[in-house]
Amino acid sequence: MIVCFTALSLCAGSYAQDYLKDLDSVRNSMTELGYRMPDIIKKAKPQDIRTLERVFEINNYAMVTIESYLKMIKMVLSSGGSVNKEVMSVLNGWLEFIKSYCTYDIKYLDNALTETKEQATIDVVNTQKNNILKLKDVSEKAILENTVILKEQ
Repeated sequence: MIVCFTALSLCAGSYAQDYLKDLDSVRNSMTELGYRMPDIIKKAKPQDIRTLERVFEINNYAMVTIESYLKMIKMVLSSGGSVNKEVMSVLNGWLEFIKSYCTYDIKYLDNALTETKEQATIDVVNTQKNNILKLKDVSEKAILENTVILKEQ
């Protein structure tokens, strides 16, 4: 991740993208939760298993969207391409997709919190909700940064 951040800074001058560090932090938090989820699901009460499985799915899908976004950036850099209007449009489109998906996931997680009484499940749902809220915030920040960079060109 740091290599990607540094390469972007060098490749595009002002294209430092401060949000990449935040994105990496969210990814690390989701990775940590993802490693724990199989054991949490195994130990869960029957009425909470489906909720926890869905939290695990949300975690995995969010990780895939993060990794896909980072791969898009790496492809631009490795091909020697410049950060232009078309590239920013694709990157911002993906960020808008992430942001929209986060909105849906937050609604699901809020609903899940109303349906469980088990503290361990509530803790997992809250952890995932916080991760998704951070991912949504990072996506919004990234869109703003990318838009500013576009205006500078």
